[in-house]
This record gives sequence, structure tokens and C-alpha cells, in this order.
Amino acid sequence: MAWRASTMERASSAAGKRIKPLAFVRRHVVLSVALVVFGVIVLAAVLAPWIAPHDPLELNADATFQGPSSTHPLGTDRYGRDLFSRLIFGARVSLGVAGSAVAIAALAGGLIGLVAGFYGRWVEAVSMRLADMVLAFPALLLAITLAAGLGPSARNATLAIAVLYTPVFARIVRASVLVEMRKDYIDALRVSGASPLRMMFRHLMPNIGTPMLIQATLATAAGIELEAGLSFLGLGTQPPAASWGSILGEGRVLLTRAPWMTIGAGVVISVTVLALFLVGDALRDAADPTSS
Repeated sequence: MAWRASTMERASSAAGKRIKPLAFVRRHVVLSVALVVFGVIVLAAVLAPWIAPHDPLELNADATFQGPSSTHPLGTDRYGRDLFSRLIFGARVSLGVAGSAVAIAALAGGLIGLVAGFYGRWVEAVSMRLADMVLAFPALLLAITLAAGLGPSARNATLAIAVLYTPVFARIVRASVLVEMRKDYIDALRVSGASPLRMMFRHLMPNIGTPMLIQATLATAAGIELEAGLSFLGLGTQPPAASWGSILGEGRVLLTRAPWMTIGAGVVISVTVLALFLVGDALRDAADPTSS
């Protein structure tokens, strides 16, 4: 809960200033490097069928537990499957689960927060108390509970992560809407007879896009970690499909015999999450009204 609260504070603090992306990227080398790293990982996931040197599901009894080599850059697992190819295809699953979960959470939470902030009163009270109930639980524990209840699969892991972050988006959007509701253009719209739907979706939504973008970046990074944790525990992606977490899970009992089975996945997860956090923090700094 503490992590989710801190990301909400960082995202909501950015509601007062719009980002000028190209100018900001040119001034920040770290952000540029993080974007390039994340872009390469996404590109590898998209082009996986063409750049993977082997079939990630191909079994080879003669190549089990082989260390890194020119044929298998990251070695092979207990079934002789090429780990480099499995990592590339696993990126599709890990990024897909995290991205889909964040998209669902942003849509559902955004609508809840928009309505709560616009109408206030009992609508706001009920929706925010429900959000607080979800946020009161530790993220990983709640994700495990939901995934176990729904059944182990990548789809159910996506739904579990989406449930976790829906209240986060709801609170951020609600806070941003409350800020916008105090501005003069809202009074002008009311005097002109604008309908509530027009005010919410045509005027409020464009002005709260920045904190949502920041939160989406940070939540995607956390979603990758949660997906990896669920798959590591056997509650996410199921064999023989590969995800970064399932690759870690398969290698956890073979750390002394075949450490390369976990090193590659661990490094990729760490680098991807770090890149996304750097992007999210840079976006927050760009949109912070107190920054220069």
C-alpha cells in the first residue's frame, strides 16, 4: 500500500503543468537512455517470431542444461529449450499482461474518479471508500488471492492486477478533477449551459491526461513485477508458455546447477522496471508545477 500511495502522490502532484515531450527528452540524457532501452525491449517482443534464434517450445534432449554459448547465448533449460528465445517470447506475455492490466485499470478507474470528482457528495464518498478498502491490502497478497481464486492463467493474472490498480487511477483522477473544478473555465461552461457529459469528457479529461500518463508508466513497471511474481508462484502464465516470471520459477530449484536459467530473466525484469520508473519520474518532474 505504501508504494501505491507514493506513486499516487507523485502522479497527482503533476496535475498543474503540461509536458512538452520533445524538449524535455532532449534535455534529459537519463530519460533518453531509458526510453531507448524500453523501446528496444518492446521492439524485441513485437519482432519475436523473426529475431528469436530458436523455437521457444522446441524440446532437445541432447542440449539440456547447456551453458551460454554461440548457439544458445543464454544457455538452455532442463528440456533443452533455448532461454534467449524464451526470454524474447516471454517479453510478449509479461509486457502484454502488465499493459493490458494497466489499460483496464486506467479506463475503469478513470471513469470512477471522473464521476466521483465531478458529482462529489455520496458518489465520491462511496467510490473512494471502496477504493480505500482495496488499497488497504498489500498489493502482492491481494494479487495472489485474486489470481488463486480466479484460477492460474495469464488472463486471470491480468484481471487481478487490473483490480489492484483501478482504485489508484480512481483516486488520481478524482484529485485532478477536484483541482480543475475550481478553475474559471468550469464556471464558464456551467453558465453557458454545457451538459455534464460534455464538461467531463470534452473539457476535463484532456486536462487530466498528464497525471494519468505518469501513473500508467509507474503502474506498468509495478505490473511487470506483479506478473513475474504470480508466474513465479505458478498463478500466472502456465507451461509450456514462457513469461519472465515463469522462467525464474523454473530455474529457482536449479540455482547451483544452472544459474543462467534465472540470471537472464532477472536482469531483463530489473532493467525493464528501472527504465519505466525512470521514465515515470522524469515525466513527473516535467509536469511538476514547482519545477523549472
